[in-house]
Amino acid sequence: MKYQLRFGDGKIEFSLAHGAETLLPQEAQALPDPESSIRKALGHPNGIHPFSEVIPTKGSVAIIVNDETRVARTDIFLPILLDEMNRLGIKDQQVFGLISNGTHRLMTREEIQKKVSPLACRRIKVYNHNGRKSPMVHAGKTRAGTEVAYNRRFFEADKIIITGCILYHFFAGYGGGRKAVFPGVAAYESIEQNHKMSMDPRASFGKLKGNPVDDDFQEAVAFRRPDFMLNTILDENKKIVGVVAGDYRKAHEEGCKTVDRLFGSPVPEPGDLVIASCGGYPKDINLFQSHKTIENAVRIAKKGGLVILLAECRDGIGPSSFVDWLRKNGSAREMEEKLLEKFQFGGHKAFFLARLAEKADVLLVSAMPKKNLMGLYVKPVASLQEALKMAYDKLGSNPLTYILPQGGLVFPWVKA
Repeated sequence: MKYQLRFGDGKIEFSLAHGAETLLPQEAQALPDPESSIRKALGHPNGIHPFSEVIPTKGSVAIIVNDETRVARTDIFLPILLDEMNRLGIKDQQVFGLISNGTHRLMTREEIQKKVSPLACRRIKVYNHNGRKSPMVHAGKTRAGTEVAYNRRFFEADKIIITGCILYHFFAGYGGGRKAVFPGVAAYESIEQNHKMSMDPRASFGKLKGNPVDDDFQEAVAFRRPDFMLNTILDENKKIVGVVAGDYRKAHEEGCKTVDRLFGSPVPEPGDLVIASCGGYPKDINLFQSHKTIENAVRIAKKGGLVILLAECRDGIGPSSFVDWLRKNGSAREMEEKLLEKFQFGGHKAFFLARLAEKADVLLVSAMPKKNLMGLYVKPVASLQEALKMAYDKLGSNPLTYILPQGGLVFPWVKA
């Protein structure tokens, strides 16, 4: 059987002599007229009055948009939002975009133009949020002790529209919604304090209720509530299959139900071998982001099994703190003890990766030199063919195999 898996902007083709089960999203039709669906959602939102009643202002309007690590099809909906605001008497000069970078790297001007569309870039100013350097406003302190500070541009805008896409998140439950605000436009120190809770076992995929990370998100966002939310749900081809709009909590929860219906994928038993792609760029932009796919793949692997990950990692490994923790802080148990004593952003992902590597071997096919990856809890290989040979040497010629073409999108689990 022949297969194709995404790798960066391209694809890797391979064949398997034995059987494999491919875990794909449920069939969903791309919206035939996404622009019309977006306008309809603005007029019939979930939980609040229509966009035309909520947004009019003589002041400034901030539109929070995804960074380079997320695709939401901002290029489609941002011009529509601007046109709708013009129709309501809001001029382009009143509006600005703010990239919700969180702790991620800043976007280049070329990336921003591609992300939000050249048309939108000509009409409004779009700023990078820098969690370390942007002017901040202290907003308050959550019950969990997170000192919340926000980008001043965001905090002082008269109206706030948040945008993004909804998909699974390995410790926040789901992406999208409130994450555009926190951690999206929060101070680095605020995010670091919140992310310590990611080590709590209640912080996991597909869970909002009782998730301490999300509880803290919600408290933090309540200090500066957005006025309106527009989120998309995308298929594996980055086409819009769903749009939710309205109240940032109610509309987000509705979108999460759609994600469960489309992207949950139970399997009857753990696999010997899991071959996974993040789904291509930008989901495989670096090892730090690719970790989400490793989580999904290892979840359905047997203890002592093997995962082959296809991730281009054009931006390398990830934040320097992540790299330092991988290289210098020992076993998963040693990392956990250090992080519980003094949490550091980046260390948490290193801990998760080390913990996963204790369950299954992770072979990484990437564009990075092997020497850059030595000692990082993944085993670098030059090609998928080399990885498959290693798999057969370890597991035999007919291992129970699952293939995850969209490892950052589909949420697999083993049925109880």
